[in-house]
Amino acid sequence: MIRSLILVGAGGAAGSILRYLITLSLQDKSVFPIATIAINALGCFILGLVAGWAVKHSNLSQDVVLMAGTGFCGGFTTFSSFALDSNRLVEKGHGTMSIIYIALSVFTGIALCRSGYWLTNK
Repeated sequence: MIRSLILVGAGGAAGSILRYLITLSLQDKSVFPIATIAINALGCFILGLVAGWAVKHSNLSQDVVLMAGTGFCGGFTTFSSFALDSNRLVEKGHGTMSIIYIALSVFTGIALCRSGYWLTNK
């Protein structure tokens, strides 16, 4: 159990640090929250790859799944920032943009997760 917690924590720390660095590099004056959508889309794709790889290769170490899937992707992606960005768009009078952002985030995330899963399972 301790080993699993350390693996998840290490992966989560790496994911959180990378998320922060990407957010800094994509930060601009735009109203649209491009950093959050890019991070969440990439995280969905990576998690799809990990899940697909785990299904296809049953001998894949549970440690890899814990560190990469639960830890890294859990720390990297951010549902709370997605919710906050959506709320901020509405508060600033960009209701239509908020709806577009929500739909684009959800559909892109699902499509990229499925794509990653498919790539590792074909």
